Formats: sequence, structure tokens, C-alpha cells
Amino acid sequence: MGILDQYLAGREARRQQDAADQANAMQGFLQQNGQAIFAGDQNALGQLAGMGAEGLNTAFNVQGNIDTRNRNARTDARADVTADREAWRFEKETTEYAKSISAEQAQAEAAAMEKAVKAALMTETPEQFDALMAQMEMPQFQGMWDQREALASQFMPMVDVLKTRAGAEPLSPEGKFAADVRNGLVDPSAATPRDTAAEQRIARLIEGGIDRETAIGIVDGRLVVSRDPLEGTVTIVDVAKAPRVGAPTPANNPPAPPPSPEGLTFGSAYENAPAAFGIEGAARKLANNVTDVIGVSPAFPDTMQAQSDFAVLKENLINDIASGYGRQPPSWLLKNIEALTPEAGQVFTGPEDAQAKLRSIGNSLQGERQLVERQLAGRISPTQRMEYEAKLAGLDAGLDRVRAALGAFATGSAPKEDIDLMNQLLGE
Repeated sequence: MGILDQYLAGREARRQQDAADQANAMQGFLQQNGQAIFAGDQNALGQLAGMGAEGLNTAFNVQGNIDTRNRNARTDARADVTADREAWRFEKETTEYAKSISAEQAQAEAAAMEKAVKAALMTETPEQFDALMAQMEMPQFQGMWDQREALASQFMPMVDVLKTRAGAEPLSPEGKFAADVRNGLVDPSAATPRDTAAEQRIARLIEGGIDRETAIGIVDGRLVVSRDPLEGTVTIVDVAKAPRVGAPTPANNPPAPPPSPEGLTFGSAYENAPAAFGIEGAARKLANNVTDVIGVSPAFPDTMQAQSDFAVLKENLINDIASGYGRQPPSWLLKNIEALTPEAGQVFTGPEDAQAKLRSIGNSLQGERQLVERQLAGRISPTQRMEYEAKLAGLDAGLDRVRAALGAFATGSAPKEDIDLMNQLLGE
């Protein structure tokens, strides 16, 4: 190897050693000062930039990331300020509008808006949401199905303001005092012992899931709570609007009957139900068909009506369940209704068989209702709560129909004169 080769090899070895020393130094520096560099410490960045080309390039990239982060933070801060300003302006305009209308109008608008928000939350597809927005003449919200929760959170404060306007005049001294405390008009310490006890009871009722207006009504006696001992259902009655039982009526001014369309009567549902089934029901159906063909009044109008009522029972039950489950009811429940709804006027479906089938349907509906109640008692979102409450309403409607049909069998069998007439028409 010549002198020149030795010189070049030595220089390359020194260059590699210098690069390794510099890399080690920068690695140690980063380990000791990494947090300061990430936080944007200018002294640390300056020292890093002085560690050769690689250190300069690293410092340049870090500074660029810091500048981007700062710009994003300023943008987010401006957006937050803008959003807060818009929220304040929206609340101010809503409050001023609520003051300009009557309590009745505020109550109506709050109910309509709350109903619209709930309907929007219950839509299952973007198409349903857009159709609802078009129906409510709000095309600006079409295409925002995935943002329906955020939209609801914007509109619900307006509902609260309108509800406050609608209930601006409490009906009791306790309610008036509670409203004044809430609005900062009086000192809470100025409450009398009676006020404090009433407010404490109102607070306990609110903790149990009752809204404040209803709780105030219960405490001041305007609303009366009653519980069904058999089904456990709770009913709240407004004594100011409920009819007075046993109230004296002037002899010369009897109460006028409620207006109704002249001649429009429907009779009792499932009237004389036992006579609509089995051999008797089939014979009565045949007799009614004979009288219909010859153009005279039906021989057994109550049986004709009862058989017609049972004919639409299956469809009514399916509609009740489908409406409560958003058109997606449990398939097993629909199959039970399809298979077990009794068909009146069939020889081989007697009254006992019909009652057994109705009880089976009732047990299926009651079992599903208990399952929904357990789900409703758990920790669920507002949207899920509305869905479960709709299911309960559909199941309760179906149970009411089944109870009405079963109750009709308690009237007993057909009168003897009806049976004699049937035998006469059938030539027996």
C-alpha cells in the first residue's frame, strides 16, 4: 500500500470515528434533554442543532412539529370561543323569544320540539332521518344522520327554556319558593321549616325519577298518586281536571251527554264470545250466512260481530307489537300470535280451546314485557330508554286486547231462545 492509500484509509477511519462519536453524543443528549426538546425549549434545540448535519435536521423537524402544534391549539381555542359565543347568543335569543310568547304557546312548542327530537333520535337509517327532516321542513339538517345526537344536544336546551316559560307560575307556595331559589331571586336560608320539608320531599321525588313539575304537584296535593294492587301500575291524577264523583247536580239542569255522531254505535267487543266457537259458533255462522244470502237481517248479530272481532284480533296484535318494536318484533312472538290466535266459527275450535290459546298468547306477551322491564331498569342511554318504553307500550296494548277477549268468555253460553232460533233456521 502506498503512502497515498495509507493517508486516505486513515482519513476515512477518522471520519467514521468522528461520525460515531457525534452519533453517540447526540444520542446521550437526546436521552438527557428529550422532554425539554419536545416542550420546545430553545436552548436545548440550539444545542441539538449544533451537533452536525443530523442534529440540525432533527432540530428543524422538531421545531416544525412544535409550530404546527401551536397553530392547531390556537385554531382550537378560537373555535371554542366561537362555539361559546354562538351558544350564548342562541340561549339569549331563545330566552327573549320565550318571554315574548304566552305560557300556553311555550308549552305547545316545547312539546312539539321535544317530540321532533325524539323522532329524529329513533330513526334507524339516514334515509329515514332525511325523510323526517323534509317532513318537518328542515332541509338544512338532511345528510346529518350520524350527527343526530349532537343536534339533539343543541335543541334540548331550547326545550328546557320553553318549558321554564310554560311553568313560570307555580301552583303552590312551596313551588313558588323553589322556583325563586332556583332563579336566584330569594335566599335559600329564608325558607321556613315547612318550606324546607316540602323542598326536601320534592328533592326525594326527583331522585326517584320524577320531573320537578310533577313532584311539586304531588307535594302540594294537586296531583294524586295511586297504584294498581294487581298489576303494580302507577297512575297520577290531576284533581283539578279529574271528574268529581258524587257531586250534586241541579235537578233542573242535568249534565248534557257528550256529543257523538247520531246513530254511530259499535256495541261490545267479543259479545257472547262462547257462542262464537265450536259447533254452536259454526252453526250460528252458517245461519248468518243463510240470512245474508236471502237479504234479511242476521239471525245472530252478536255472534256475527264477535266472530268479526276475533277475525281481526290477530292483525291487531301484530300491529301493536310491530309499532312498539319499530317494525322489527321478535320472530318467535309473531309466530306464537300467528299460531295461537283462535279462529271463531270453526267446528274444532271450542270455547275452552280458544281461551287456552288466548292465555298462551298472554303469557308470551307478559314474559316479553318482564324482559323489557329488566332492560329498562338497567343503565341505558336516553335513546335506548325511548325504544324500551315504546316496546312496553306495544306489549301493553296487546295485553289489553287479550284481556278483553278473555273477559268476554265470562258471559256464559248463548241464551236458550237463541239456540231454539238457530235449530229452527237449520231445520232441526
